[in-house]
This record gives sequence, C-alpha cells and structure tokens, in this order.
Amino acid sequence: AEKKEKLKLYSYWKSSCSHRVRIALTLKGIEYEYVPVNPLKRDEFLKINPMGA
Repeated sequence: AEKKEKLKLYSYWKSSCSHRVRIALTLKGIEYEYVPVNPLKRDEFLKINPMGA
C-alpha cells in the first residue's frame, strides 16, 4: 500500500479563507500539518509561492 503524505496547509493567521479550511478539515477528520507563513516577508513567501499571489 502507498503511504500518503500528510496534507500541508500553508496559512497566514489573519486569513479568513484558511481559517475556514482549517474548520472544514477538522470537521471532516482530515489530518493536516499547519505551516504558518507571512506574506509580508516577501522572500519567505516566494519560496512556497513563486507567483506571489
């Protein structure tokens, strides 16, 4: 059987969208890894999102 990698949720703490995703994942019982990011720290943000969007 294949070992599935845990879902990673890259999130900014002020993001209402990612907050709703966290609620949905919790309600569905889906395990995930919370990875905090700060889009204001441009270099760090561009490493995971090269489009900067």
